Amino acid sequence: MFNLSLVTTRSGVCLHIPVRVKFGSRIASISCGTDYTLALTEDGSIYAWGVGSYGNLGTGLICDQYEPALVQMPENVPCRQVAAGTKHSMALSTQGDMFSWGHGGHGRLGHGACDAAMRPTKISLSEVAEGSEAKFKFVAVGEAHSASIDSLGQVWCWGAGSFGRCGHGEETDFLVPQVVASMIGKSCSRVALGVCHSLALTRGRIWSWGGFLYTGHCEDDDIETARELDDEELKNHSIVEIAAGRFHTLALSSTG
Repeated sequence: MFNLSLVTTRSGVCLHIPVRVKFGSRIASISCGTDYTLALTEDGSIYAWGVGSYGNLGTGLICDQYEPALVQMPENVPCRQVAAGTKHSMALSTQGDMFSWGHGGHGRLGHGACDAAMRPTKISLSEVAEGSEAKFKFVAVGEAHSASIDSLGQVWCWGAGSFGRCGHGEETDFLVPQVVASMIGKSCSRVALGVCHSLALTRGRIWSWGGFLYTGHCEDDDIETARELDDEELKNHSIVEIAAGRFHTLALSSTG
């Protein structure tokens, strides 16, 4: 794994070059937040480094970390996915349980309150009757909201509800995970979150909701429930992957 280092040439030109990050374990995947990074090793351990002003690194401290630091998971549970955002982070265990930590504003951590969490804390679904036995296969974080996909392919979303970004038909905050009703039965495989918009991928098609022009629907009004992206450029393509930046979206087709 490599970071970028800034060097200056003899002519005074600044260049970013890759510099190897030293690890004792092999890395399975990484997730880059606004100004910090999470790395998942092949044995399911999580490491974090970068800006940690909100507890988003999960080390128990509110400070920056200049080298990879081990994130201590409850009972040392191994993980299979990590997701880094702006002020908060999530991890998905190999057993399908969700953990979150960092800034708790707007309920983005899904713990039923707006309190911060300095270390990974399991998201309990006991307050949500239909989700008490749910297991999950994918997680995503935005700037102030979060989402996941359960084993049935249902999309869950919570956190800041302004701009309709949670997809629940109203613009209030949601302190615990809620199923996105308009996506029930769609068998989703991926979700991606920007600042004000959300995306879901199902059977090669993109669904989106949220605010401004980031949803791809070319409407000025907020879209508060999921809507399929019916675009002429996409009709003849099967989409296999999606990604959301803060204010833009990327999609990868089956033809590359």
